[in-house]
Amino acid sequence: MIPKSPLFYFVAAPLAVLPWSLETSVKAFTCLLDVSLMGFCYWLPARYAPALGGWRAGLWAAFAYACNPLSYRALAYGILPTILAQWLTVASFTVLLALASRTTDNGRLTTGMRRQSRGLLFAFFILLAASLVAFPTIAVFNTFVLGLLALFWLWRKRPQPKRLGWTVVGVTAAAWALAMVSYYGQYVVILINTTLPALLNPQAAAAEGVDTTAQGASTVHWSGPLDLLGWTAGYMTSLIPLLTGLAGLALLWWARS
Repeated sequence: MIPKSPLFYFVAAPLAVLPWSLETSVKAFTCLLDVSLMGFCYWLPARYAPALGGWRAGLWAAFAYACNPLSYRALAYGILPTILAQWLTVASFTVLLALASRTTDNGRLTTGMRRQSRGLLFAFFILLAASLVAFPTIAVFNTFVLGLLALFWLWRKRPQPKRLGWTVVGVTAAAWALAMVSYYGQYVVILINTTLPALLNPQAAAAEGVDTTAQGASTVHWSGPLDLLGWTAGYMTSLIPLLTGLAGLALLWWARS
């Protein structure tokens, strides 16, 4: 089993110097992260989707996020690392969209624009690597969505989208390499020797003294890989936000084109 990353607590540790309680500082910091996502929701359509309504669509997108109960649920449950991982995900995909708008531009790039593109590429790499480390299920989600986007761009016939697709593949691989070196690598041996055998054959693992009971056993029953995949899918996301997110990215791409 891969424990949840301590990245959030490293990021929030400097808040301990503030004069009030650390709990108040951490909650306020997390709320500000979540509130700032409304700015992303507004800016993306306003900047990249004028055909969809521009700033008006941005206001509706920000309003829809503000009314979404999922963020409040994460705050109420105290799943604060999830909110950081969510913020890093939105930030990384925003940078990716900005990078895509430059990569697919048919015009010639000036020296300054090339420098900005390199800066965006580095920012995308750092934000993506941080999102992979921040929360394991977010790492699975981001990899899956980026894989779909890369396949979509590689499927296009023009050279610019193909170049963007290979760029996404390369940056994702590099981000995973950094995530493995910085955090996940220490659990590879445990994953291979203990976790995978317990998932594939929980009865045999239990007979050998390995605890195969997950937390919250009243609602989660571990009986093999299919149960794990089903539980992860239900916990990580449902089809509605996944398809909505992909449709939103497709609309932004269409409006940009």
